[in-house]
Amino acid sequence: MLSLLSDETVEYQLAYMPRKRINKLLENNDLQGVVIGVSPHWFSDGDKTKYLWSIPFIEDKDEIVSNADTPFEFQVDELSDKAMAGVRGLFYVGLNNAIEDGQLKRFDTESEEQIIDMIEHQRVNFGVVSKSTLAYLYDKNDYIKSIHISKVPHEEYFRHMLVPRHLSRTESHLNQRLQSELNTPEWRTMLRRYGVDFIEIDGGNPEIQ
Repeated sequence: MLSLLSDETVEYQLAYMPRKRINKLLENNDLQGVVIGVSPHWFSDGDKTKYLWSIPFIEDKDEIVSNADTPFEFQVDELSDKAMAGVRGLFYVGLNNAIEDGQLKRFDTESEEQIIDMIEHQRVNFGVVSKSTLAYLYDKNDYIKSIHISKVPHEEYFRHMLVPRHLSRTESHLNQRLQSELNTPEWRTMLRRYGVDFIEIDGGNPEIQ
């Protein structure tokens, strides 16, 4: 994706950073980069006033996954005495309340792939994994083909890029590149590999396809 957004003026490079580190840099206004593929709600910025945000470029959802031998159908009011796996540092809407109330036990991992491993070995009742991650791992992890996916997902959302306010020029560049790339065959091919829906730009406004 970054190769499609880079051009002769700006080259984007990918670097992994734990969520806690991102939070600390954002708090100190020291983040010298953008956060890819996130929702404003995950950063307590639903009104998009704390940070700058790119236009949405992916429609995704968080699936509730469980072991096929012990399938779990997600209902917010049926979480008592259950254990879930989630990525360390991530906030899960609705689930965090149950965790704080002591109804739901949470085990943290470093990645969504590790959540799949915990599900396979039945260490938790369920985990939260994005649809795009499941699609990406489908040909890399045979077990994924047999997991149970709840009919009700945890959350559906649009993915944006978070840009610190001191990098306003970067936000402008990203939006210009997204505007020009979202309708291209190369972009659609990339998104189909991840099993997510693409967003088409029509008159400057994103539309889900």
